[in-house]
Amino acid sequence: MNQVVVIGNVGGEPELRYTKSGKPLLTFSVASNRKVRDEETTTWHQIEVWDRLAENSAASLTSGVRVIVVGRQEQFSWADRESGEKRTKTLIVANDVGVSLSRIPVSLERPE
Repeated sequence: MNQVVVIGNVGGEPELRYTKSGKPLLTFSVASNRKVRDEETTTWHQIEVWDRLAENSAASLTSGVRVIVVGRQEQFSWADRESGEKRTKTLIVANDVGVSLSRIPVSLERPE
C-alpha cells in the first residue's frame, strides 16, 4: 500500500491550471516542521491535486494555511536535456485535502 499523510503549512499560493483536455490540476507545496534535539528542520513536499478536488481545494487554500494531505507518493526520473544528468522528482498525488483545525483559536463564549 502506498499511502502518505502530510500535515503542514501551504508554502506560496497554490496554482490551478487546466490540461489541454480540460482536466483541472492544482499544484502547491507543503512545509512540514519537526524538532530534533532543539533544532527544527523543515521538509518540503510537492503536491498535485486533480479533477474536482483540485477546484475545491483551490477555492479554500492560500499561502500559510495548515493542511492535511492524504495521497500516494510518486517518483519520476528523466535525463536532463542539456547536461544529460539523471533527475528525479518526488511528489504526492492527493486523494484528499483538508484544512487542519488544530491551530484555530476557539472562542470561549457561546453564541446566543
